[in-house]
Amino acid sequence: VAVQITREQLSSFNQPQQVSENLAELEELGGPLSVADRLATDVDEGLDPASAGLDQRRMAFGSNSMPTPEPKSWLELFIDTFEDTTVIILCVSAVVSLSVGIYSDPEKGWIEGVAILAAVLIVAIVTATNDYTKEQQFRKLNAINEDITVKVRRGGRVLQISTQELVVGDVVILE
Repeated sequence: VAVQITREQLSSFNQPQQVSENLAELEELGGPLSVADRLATDVDEGLDPASAGLDQRRMAFGSNSMPTPEPKSWLELFIDTFEDTTVIILCVSAVVSLSVGIYSDPEKGWIEGVAILAAVLIVAIVTATNDYTKEQQFRKLNAINEDITVKVRRGGRVLQISTQELVVGDVVILE
């Protein structure tokens, strides 16, 4: 069954904070029943789950999920730690201490500057590792929180599916 409506037409009556304009656009398309008809959706039976139409709808209109941004790599988080003012001050102090120490006592003067740099490096490694672990845990928790189930009518039966499995034309049962 061919869908006779475009993404753009569907988007035209789904603009945030524009209720009256959205209703006018919906009426221009013939109202909710006309849109359902153009989507080849039977409002009483829902979509046919056995047909290949669900995949075709995903291809035509996209999936019902937001793309997740790429997580920062450990190296990016490590580099980010050097944007902290305290870490910058410590790095400058280490370079100054190293320079003055080498100038005043070439044999042992470098020790204090290197010790400060080593401490900064350890702090940066620990911070990046903690941030990386927290981000991974947050992503897992967020994935669980985003997996919400809804009731839809497909093939005349009421099914509970994940919101990520919804397709354009599904008849969602609101409670």
